Amino acid sequence: MARLANLPARLDDETLGNVERYAQSTPPALPPTDEQHLLEFMRLMSDMPRQTADLATGAIKIENMVRHLGHLPRACINWMNEQVHPRFRFYPTIQELLGLASEWRRADEPVRARQQAEVVVRRELNARVDEARAALRAGERDQDAIDRLSPPIARVMVGEGLLARCAECGSFSPRRPRLLPGQWA
Repeated sequence: MARLANLPARLDDETLGNVERYAQSTPPALPPTDEQHLLEFMRLMSDMPRQTADLATGAIKIENMVRHLGHLPRACINWMNEQVHPRFRFYPTIQELLGLASEWRRADEPVRARQQAEVVVRRELNARVDEARAALRAGERDQDAIDRLSPPIARVMVGEGLLARCAECGSFSPRRPRLLPGQWA
């Protein structure tokens, strides 16, 4: 996050590419919860009504919970602990807990940093589009400058009617205003 905060207001192509790759990268996996933490979660749900079970059945249920929920990150288990009592009337099944876990969204620093990187990329791309739009409207872009526009920006300019795309070669050129009948070029 600190590196993103220290970026200049405008980015060069290399920095933009690096920030974009970072924004699209997968955050590192969170370590799974430990068995003790999962057992504590299950204990906190013990006040909820449930089927009675003998010791052998109870041990199997605990074993199954650990096996099926043990891969979940500690933060997910903590979030689920806040959700279980308001959402379930009875002690939830493994399937219900897995469904609940699927609703959890990470919000730790690696995820927030990637979201911030997306904001930085969007801000830079919007600034580039705004610059290209203003320059084309003012007639300040020659063909070399138009050829250097990134394809996404050039396509936006085509959509706005500021550039035309050659159907044969795919190159972009300034769109000439259409003349109305009786007008001279």
